[in-house]
Amino acid sequence: MGLPELTFSLEKAAGTVSARMSAGAVALILRDAKDNGVYTIHRESDIPAQLGAANVTAIKRAMIGYINRPSVVYVAVIATAAEISAGFAALSAYSYDYLAGPVDISASDATALSGLVKEQRKKRYIGKAVLPATAGDDEGTINFTASGIKAGAATITAAGYGREKGARPVVVPAARPKELSGALDELLTDYPICSSCLRPRRDTVMRFIGLPLTVMAFGLVPLWLGGVWTMASVIWMIGGAWWLLVRLVGFRWSGFGVGGGAVTLRYTRGLALYAVHVPLEVADCAILSRSPFQVRSGTCTVELRCFGEKHRRHRALALPYEQAKALVERLR
Repeated sequence: MGLPELTFSLEKAAGTVSARMSAGAVALILRDAKDNGVYTIHRESDIPAQLGAANVTAIKRAMIGYINRPSVVYVAVIATAAEISAGFAALSAYSYDYLAGPVDISASDATALSGLVKEQRKKRYIGKAVLPATAGDDEGTINFTASGIKAGAATITAAGYGREKGARPVVVPAARPKELSGALDELLTDYPICSSCLRPRRDTVMRFIGLPLTVMAFGLVPLWLGGVWTMASVIWMIGGAWWLLVRLVGFRWSGFGVGGGAVTLRYTRGLALYAVHVPLEVADCAILSRSPFQVRSGTCTVELRCFGEKHRRHRALALPYEQAKALVERLR
């Protein structure tokens, strides 16, 4: 009779391990003046109501996870003046995969926490600490130094956030702009955004749609040849019409703005629309350039370069020269 019971126990343990591998457990150490102790968070309603807004946001971020959300988040809330080791010790009774410190963790606390994890991993401890700009020289410390967050077609760059080469972006399929903005506001509560933008002049619309119209015009050639070329012409024209539609929307979408502690650049690239919001302190430089045709039309191109994105370039076209120049000078 003992054998079936033993088999059941093994199956249950295997199921627990399988669930743990697919979801994982996360631990946080937070500093707060209230509700000190260790909390087990499965859903948002489990978050202590008296915690500060920044700590509540940190817990909600941890609950999002990556490919899968974590199965549980263990939160050790310590006093504001307590040592980081107090929070690590409070979590000793719990098993978790990843550990993060307070939202405003100092370099000394990050170094101390890295050392605690390194020492504990000499035993049966399996956790890894995710720490900002901390080279722990140990597999138990994940040195987090990324620089940009990508969600669907909206690109947001922030100091201290992002993805390294080879990482997967977060994709939000068919998300409405209002829903996506609300989610990003919750994730990045203190992130600056410039709401107003300088738009391209109306008489520069051909700068956006000229190439798609040319492509569609060439599509008439196989149509004139007839025969089997007719179908190729139809496919060509459909692709050109889609590109033309994207460029028309891009004409209304594009813009450049400086204000509210941020630089905003909206532009089109290929068949996608991009909105880039960069804090002023991480904007590398803004370059204002003009071709001979732009000199005659009184327009220009603004190119924005940013720290932490391997100097990726973002360009807004056909902007009024004098107004764009005044905005660029505000970045100095």
